[in-house]
Amino acid sequence: MRDGPRWQTIIDLLHNILQQNIPADLAIRRWSKAARFAGSKDRRFIGDTLFDLCRNLSALQWRLEAAGGEPHNTRQLALAHLGADAAPLFDGSSHAPAPMDEIEQALIEKLADLHDDIPEEARLGVPDWAVTGLKASFGDSWQAEALASQTPASVDLRLRDFKQDRDDLLKALGARGLDVEPTPYSPIGLRLQGRFAAGELPELNAGELEIQDEASQLAALLVGAAPKMQVLDLCAGAGGKSLVFAASLRGQGQVLAIDKDEHRLREATKRAQRAKVPGLKTQHADALTAPDDVLRPGEWDRVLVDAPCSGSGTWRRAPDARWRMDSVQLSELIDVQAKLLDKAATLVKPGGMIAYVTCSLLAEENISQIERFLTDHDQFETPDFETIWTAVFEEQAAPSVTPQAHGWLFSPAQHGTDGFYMAMLRHKD
Repeated sequence: MRDGPRWQTIIDLLHNILQQNIPADLAIRRWSKAARFAGSKDRRFIGDTLFDLCRNLSALQWRLEAAGGEPHNTRQLALAHLGADAAPLFDGSSHAPAPMDEIEQALIEKLADLHDDIPEEARLGVPDWAVTGLKASFGDSWQAEALASQTPASVDLRLRDFKQDRDDLLKALGARGLDVEPTPYSPIGLRLQGRFAAGELPELNAGELEIQDEASQLAALLVGAAPKMQVLDLCAGAGGKSLVFAASLRGQGQVLAIDKDEHRLREATKRAQRAKVPGLKTQHADALTAPDDVLRPGEWDRVLVDAPCSGSGTWRRAPDARWRMDSVQLSELIDVQAKLLDKAATLVKPGGMIAYVTCSLLAEENISQIERFLTDHDQFETPDFETIWTAVFEEQAAPSVTPQAHGWLFSPAQHGTDGFYMAMLRHKD
């Protein structure tokens, strides 16, 4: 593809994301599947540029508005991104953007004259609905977290279980020319820098490796699943954490993974079969309405509430997600989170624990939920981070985490991971 048609594709995909609320990765996959004429370099350029536009969207919109443009016009957003480089690309040739009219040419000139005195929230890419929650979680360091969330993430991989030799895999992958290193905190993680082709990682198809962010790996490990336990994953999705639980049981005990998305749950079953992990069962059901013969109240040693959330901790990987949310949707998610926690309280056995996890950096989805829960359920208590970490990792030193009255946060700026909040809630004997 020539550069002009590439940019018309980017403008069209950005419209799908912003106007039709389609996730960027899904929009790219759909286009890629249909665009058999596009080569690997075209796909890479279009994907990378689209994600850059999403990361810088608020700054681009601010500049457009300041120059008298239309901040939600995707063609003008592309012009604001390109500046003076736009003219040769917008030439009206086959499949390229139409030439700029006089208004657009004047807009380019005004944009060039603008000073870069962009407001902080716009520069950092933080939507209005997320500012209060970020500040409540991180205090004066919230800007550092927002800035870290603007940088692309590496690819983290997880070993199938503790039995695998990480050093051997590191050597094998390094011998293929891959830039790989051990994750700093997770003992079953590898971190890839740069790009790789699927053929360079046959271990993924063999089930020896799974793609999973290091913070998600740690959250799964810190649940503390152990042989002979009964473990319930209430919102299992594609089963990433459930696979860790099942591997930890060593064939003794059971993991039940529940989700209302049948397609994602089928993926969990496929992954378990591929990884040859026993003891994982799946059930297509809504955790809030599933009958007692499925949920088995009071029988579970561990109940994971991997709650649906804003996804603010994953903005490095999905920069468009911040623009597809608003305060109303956030309030709806907070209500669902509270209901799931209350449901989990009826399912865990005395002496067992609920693990509450979000991929969010916002206080109202995290610490505020736990404070509300503890007020309403005085039969539960929260062990501190050091206690939970030591129980799982023994002599491995615990990382420093953002101080919280209950639970803990892994974050992009402090740990180089996605943003993950976790709290353990022990049902008193």
